[in-house]
Amino acid sequence: MRSDEEVIKELEEASYRFAKTMPENPHFYTLSKTWGSSEGFHDAVMLILRLGEVEIYKGWEYVCFHHHGFKYWTMDKERETVLINRKTVV
Repeated sequence: MRSDEEVIKELEEASYRFAKTMPENPHFYTLSKTWGSSEGFHDAVMLILRLGEVEIYKGWEYVCFHHHGFKYWTMDKERETVLINRKTVV
């Protein structure tokens, strides 16, 4: 089993793209298919869900993990999610 530090390092170093479809909420996303392994992506999702806290955005609950000036979250709480979002926080 990998340590949280290893999973966080992979989460931080993943390739992210700007989410053009949501200009009112500027953020970036990474897709599972761009990761080297589906296990690494799954570990990152589980870490977000385990260490994150619930936040409300436009009436919806999201589990958000804050680390090193970024907030990470997924679109659903299921293992089948295919993306992780990231946003700079101040």
